[in-house]
Amino acid sequence: LNDNRSGCILLFFFPMSKIYCSPTAGGKGLEMNIEKNGKIYDVTEKAALWVVSRKIGALTVEIKVPKDVCKDEAGLRAYVEREEIF
Repeated sequence: LNDNRSGCILLFFFPMSKIYCSPTAGGKGLEMNIEKNGKIYDVTEKAALWVVSRKIGALTVEIKVPKDVCKDEAGLRAYVEREEIF
């Protein structure tokens, strides 16, 4: 992914899923939100994985998805759509 992006990108993939993307401070990967079935997940890109998290009350659930499973934003979106854990 290009760390030099400026501005925000809004991508619609399916009626039940939206991805909102914006660059992170310092250009260290990408941060975005994925919405699936009314639930919003925060996503942070790391060098070797995606960190997908959701806050439920005082609890934060974090799922780490290796980049060999999902290499890009589209792959991560498809993974979230098909996996029941989300």
